[in-house]
Parts: sequence; C-alpha cells; structure tokens
Amino acid sequence: MAEEIVLRILELKPSIKECATSSEKIFAKLVPVIFWGFMVLGVILPAIASR
Repeated sequence: MAEEIVLRILELKPSIKECATSSEKIFAKLVPVIFWGFMVLGVILPAIASR
C-alpha cells in the first residue's frame, strides 16, 4: 500500500525522485556500516559479559 503511494509520488514529481535516489545511495552506504556495527556488538558484548 505504502509502496504504491511512493511510486505515484515519484511518477508525479521528478525532483522528489532525484532526492529519493540520492537518499537511497546514502542509505545503501549506511546499511553495511550499521549491519557490521551490530555484528561487532553482537560478538564483543557477549564476550565482555562472559568475563
């Protein structure tokens, strides 16, 4: 439902579409950083807690 609304907005306003693509690029860069951050925390925190 929300995806349809977003697609309609993107079709109506190309400026919003350009903004969305730039934010998607930033988001795509952040995802691996956040993912690895959680992975590291998931490994380090139990190791510290077990001591």
